[in-house]
Amino acid sequence: MAYTTEAAVRAATGFSNATNITTGTMTVYIADADSVINSKIGDVYALPLTVGGVASTPDIIEMLSRHITTALLYFNEYGEESENLDKGFDKKMKWAMGILEDIRKRITKLRNSSGTEYDRVSLQVPVFKPTNDSSDPDSTADDNDDGPQLTMNKQF
Repeated sequence: MAYTTEAAVRAATGFSNATNITTGTMTVYIADADSVINSKIGDVYALPLTVGGVASTPDIIEMLSRHITTALLYFNEYGEESENLDKGFDKKMKWAMGILEDIRKRITKLRNSSGTEYDRVSLQVPVFKPTNDSSDPDSTADDNDDGPQLTMNKQF
């Protein structure tokens, strides 16, 4: 599922000839934008984006997809010369990447219209040693089943 629509991107480009851009080109650029978004937020939020297991797209992600797609279209149309234009792809891309970085760092959270945060990725938490069980010679706990372990080579 794409985060934005072809119609939204066409409206956002501001190109006088936006209707001349083929649907195939739009689809490719939207997929590219969504791939960039997924690569930035995939370590923080479960993909596809869901709230309570129900798939939906947050408004901010739709907006970012639209702007990244537009930036890619500007670059395709004008190349590097667009940097000094009011429709420069570079400024749009840096702005969008800054927001995605804030999402990745968990400064900005993805929430639905009722304020519920989107489902997060559950990362495996390392087990720190020694634990009470690993220090107890009579323990029946199997230390090999505790998951990833954090160890240090220095004694303090």
